[in-house]
Amino acid sequence: MNGGLHRFRDRVDPDLLSEIDAWIGRHPLVRIRSALEARTDEKAFFDALAEAVLARHVLSLGFDVESEVPTVGNMTADLRVSKGGREVFLHVKRVATDIDNRASRQIVISPRLRALEMVPRPWLIRVRWSSVATDRQMQRLVEEGMDFLRHASVGDELKVTDDDGSDLGGIRVLAPHDGRRVVLHIGMPDGFIDHTPRMRKRLDRAFAQFKPGAENAIVVASSDHQDGFDFETALLGQFVERWDRRPTDGRRVAHGRDDLGFWSGGAHPSSRAASWFRLSPHSGEFSPRMWFRQNDLPASDGAQMLRAIFGEEEPPEPTA
Repeated sequence: MNGGLHRFRDRVDPDLLSEIDAWIGRHPLVRIRSALEARTDEKAFFDALAEAVLARHVLSLGFDVESEVPTVGNMTADLRVSKGGREVFLHVKRVATDIDNRASRQIVISPRLRALEMVPRPWLIRVRWSSVATDRQMQRLVEEGMDFLRHASVGDELKVTDDDGSDLGGIRVLAPHDGRRVVLHIGMPDGFIDHTPRMRKRLDRAFAQFKPGAENAIVVASSDHQDGFDFETALLGQFVERWDRRPTDGRRVAHGRDDLGFWSGGAHPSSRAASWFRLSPHSGEFSPRMWFRQNDLPASDGAQMLRAIFGEEEPPEPTA
């Protein structure tokens, strides 16, 4: 009664819990159930739950699944997925956030923020605002934000204060996109939370567990549905202006990635596939995104298995 499955029962989808409770005896996921039961620390439990959600999905597709499979030295792969002589090794990591605690709060988003989407610039932006701002203060944030966005570049950030110096919010330009107007990436009013460095650490740790000579894929989970952007940044690099390239589509400036991404400049060549998914304990859903390394895709049989598990890969980015 003191195990993790009991302690965190109210925070996990009942149907998912019911399935996990049945992972006993000779069930292929019995070791994952044992790990969940043994982990009474919150972070450790939800780390194991991310693995459980993925394993449950893989098993439902008809693949054979093994957990904690030795790879190199004293390292293990979280999951070995196989079928018909094909196999891939999945290395599952989680970035813990406080989104679950904050999600219970009543967040009111001012409709005034939608005015920012009228600015004719092709930017994806992240917005924060004061949760106690008055309508007048929100209007000030929006007006200064619109002026800022008309001249901003990728990576620029605006902080807006009231006459008395109190913080009203801010805007950060994250990346270009294919549209003609600004697109909002709404976060929480508390501030910008960039999980990119933590995502990068998880990529490095997972890579250290790779099985040599086999097809490996890194899988990172986190709880905010917008964290996929930070994962992509950790994997591919930050968007920056590239003056060494010629702009396309009539744009004044070319954009690309910096050289700090996990895959940048040919780094970690044996890593050819990576995925991110939102861990949603209250629903148990599994909606992943997947990236294949451009110009060096996994072997066809491995790629086929990975597409079956994670869906089609993200489309390649334009070169400029």
